[in-house]
Order: sequence, then structure tokens, then C-alpha cells
Amino acid sequence: MVAVYIAGEAGGAITQTFIGDKLGRIRFMQLMCVIVTIGTIIQTASINIGMFLAGRVLAGYAVG
Repeated sequence: MVAVYIAGEAGGAITQTFIGDKLGRIRFMQLMCVIVTIGTIIQTASINIGMFLAGRVLAGYAVG
């Protein structure tokens, strides 16, 4: 469970530089807040392990 979150963070750290440059600091942070919230909602509402892991990756991506 923890490794999936960290894998999402790694992917986010690699790709978010390009997104942040295009959107600007404020819009980028707003977008990441929305994405981490969606990931948390998916984790909370998960009905199987695949859905839970998808939420972990999404939340990890936003945090990365």
C-alpha cells in the first residue's frame, strides 16, 4: 500500500515540473489540491483493492 503511494509520488515529481511551468504556481497548486481530494475520495469509497490502489496512485501523484 505504501509503495504504490510512493510510486505515484515519483511519477508526479517527474512530470509536475512541466505542468507547473505551463499553469503557474497558484493554478498548479489548486489543480493538485483537486487531484489529491479526488484520490482521497476514491480511497475512501473503494469497494475492492484495485480501486483503493488507484486512489493511492492518484493521491501520490498530486503530492509528488
